[in-house]
Amino acid sequence: MKIFSQVPYLRLLLPFITGILFGIYCGFMAVILWVLLIILSLILAYLNFKTKTFSHRNSNFWYGCFLNVILLIFGFQLAVFNTGIHDSNHFSKYQDSLNYQVVRVYRQPVEKLKTIKLFAVVEEVNHHWEWIKTTGNIMLMLPKNSASLAINYGDYLLIKGTVEETKGPMNPGEFDYKKYLSYQSVYHQAYLQNGTWYKLDKEGGYKIILLACIMQKKLLAIFRTYIHGKRELAVISALILGDTDGIDNDLLYAYAGSGAIHVLSVSGLHVGLIFIALNWLLSFMERSYWLKVLKSAIIIAFLLFYAVLTGLSPAVMRSAVMLSLIICGATFRKSHNILNSLSVSAFALLIYDPFLIMNVGFLLSYFAMAGIIIFHARVYGLYVFKSWLGNHIWSASCAAITAELLTFPLAMLFFHQFPVYFLLSNVIVIFLATVIMFAGIGLLAFSYFTFFSIYLGKATAFTVYLLNLSVIKTTALPYSTWKGISITPWETVLIYLAIILFCGYFIYRKRNYLMIGFSLMIFVFSNQLYLDYSSRHQKKIIIYDINKNTAIDLIDGHSATFIADTNLINDFSLITFHISANRGNLKINNDDITTYSINNSNEDTLTLFHHQHVSFYNKFLRSAANILRSAANFSRSAANILRSTANFSRSTANFSRSASNILRSFQFFGKRILILNDLDQLDELSVSGRIDYLILCKNIHVKIKDINSKYDYKLLVIDGSNSVSNNKSWMKQCKELNTPVYSVINSGALIIDNL
Repeated sequence: MKIFSQVPYLRLLLPFITGILFGIYCGFMAVILWVLLIILSLILAYLNFKTKTFSHRNSNFWYGCFLNVILLIFGFQLAVFNTGIHDSNHFSKYQDSLNYQVVRVYRQPVEKLKTIKLFAVVEEVNHHWEWIKTTGNIMLMLPKNSASLAINYGDYLLIKGTVEETKGPMNPGEFDYKKYLSYQSVYHQAYLQNGTWYKLDKEGGYKIILLACIMQKKLLAIFRTYIHGKRELAVISALILGDTDGIDNDLLYAYAGSGAIHVLSVSGLHVGLIFIALNWLLSFMERSYWLKVLKSAIIIAFLLFYAVLTGLSPAVMRSAVMLSLIICGATFRKSHNILNSLSVSAFALLIYDPFLIMNVGFLLSYFAMAGIIIFHARVYGLYVFKSWLGNHIWSASCAAITAELLTFPLAMLFFHQFPVYFLLSNVIVIFLATVIMFAGIGLLAFSYFTFFSIYLGKATAFTVYLLNLSVIKTTALPYSTWKGISITPWETVLIYLAIILFCGYFIYRKRNYLMIGFSLMIFVFSNQLYLDYSSRHQKKIIIYDINKNTAIDLIDGHSATFIADTNLINDFSLITFHISANRGNLKINNDDITTYSINNSNEDTLTLFHHQHVSFYNKFLRSAANILRSAANFSRSAANILRSTANFSRSTANFSRSASNILRSFQFFGKRILILNDLDQLDELSVSGRIDYLILCKNIHVKIKDINSKYDYKLLVIDGSNSVSNNKSWMKQCKELNTPVYSVINSGALIIDNL
């Protein structure tokens, strides 16, 4: 193909990526593959340099086959080599006798609300009173205090604790954090209490990264001094330094819903702006050849250090490596193709870390950049503005459109949503982000001039406020986000193939491309319609596992009734993380989800839902009618005010008890469910007949034998709102009494679909 002749490194990149994917999904240790790789490489080198046979067309075919096989095997072996669990000296091999371990922190600690999260490599373990050198990464969680806050990159710790494997998702459709950590060669975790760890008096790690961590802390301290406002401080820290810990969930989802989430992660836009500023400041060094070389070296060194300073995110590394290649080409007067530079940077980064291919940020960054490089000039040339401002706005709009063209399938696959107003938000966001970048860097550079920095800090904070406001207002617009999208990885591949074919049609005007592209899209839409039709008749009960919370979905077709704690209902981030993806997979309409709040007090807040299969519907209406009649009597006769008030109070009490019973005993498609979250229920709430599912919630102080004497039930369910100790005690009692039990804490969400 023509594109391979223009971008030869893309031809090398494809088999290399294929080999990496095979290594990740079905990798195994095999020394014979290294031997085969060396033999094939030697044969290829000999044929290439010692003979002239490859000038013939047929020989070129075999040359290409040899090269593709070599790259395939190399990618496979590289992925296996970087999979720590395959190492024969991995610390988990001694896990049966693990007692003390010496670990080194290899990443700057992450500060959470109540904990400190560390990523460390286990360098030594105590095995039968003998210290053994080991390898392998581990995730550590420590209570947040002055001692844990003092831990930095490169510190050594002596730890003693129970090491366990990282847990997979406990709910259907939930983000697979175990798999995410495995792509970083982290397979184990430990929760350390005070007194189970000790900071050793030695340091390790790379000095350049340690220096970057120290500098980042100092720069964050400058922002805290001059930027007032929690959200403003959080956003500018994310924009310039890559520190996203301070961004609250509501603001984060506002950026995601508007299609501007990329601004909060230091990306190619930020590195490009840094390059433009440095290139302008060092423009005086264009006078001679050697000054140009020195200028290029300074810019490249600064870009690479900035990448380290901001945490080596995939987008920053991509941009820094690609710009370095372009700068080198321009300095030494070598012609270059930007797509070729993009391919080379991807090749280099994947050699450094092959698991970057599984990183969403890496994929979005490269697809967005490829879209801009390939299509921006074509889209920009469709219309020409005479004014300078109109021309720049049109150029920014074209960049947003072309980037979205190649990233929206990935966004739908991973985030299950599509920002409808991405064009509007990105034009505003890119302009404001550019101003904030230069203002923020200026604030850091002139921070020693206090008087000037105070006013510059206020101006910068106001600009960040405008940025946040524009994002929030965009997200608040009607139909701003198309949510609940659920596509499979194979459908994503087919959509990309269709996009390539459509683009090929507009470039080469070949009808076959257009027809095949439409056929692929018709297949995707047909599959979605089939899944949508099949889900119309689904009937499920799902009891989720969410720590310290009760969460139950009653699903009927594309509608659902959600019974949960008030805290969970108000926590959008928890619902998004644990539940939303599953609802998208089941084609649940967000507008057809009715919510009930359940608490232990009489202050339960309820939202009535109309469902023909729920048996308490009439009782609910009668209680509400009593309240209205009491209120009417109260207003009608002042003389009877005390009596009416008493009636009203009694009606309210009846309503509360009825509402409590609604949430605690109900029927859904013939399945009777009882929720026990209050000890008084054992005396007050009597249910005749057999109960299908009895759910224990909120650490109710009850023994299983007392429940068995009161109720006749098919299955006892221990939900995620209970503590680990209570769960363990109840499971033990159930085993002794031979009581059928299911613990969502141990086994994940309970899905009942045989209704």
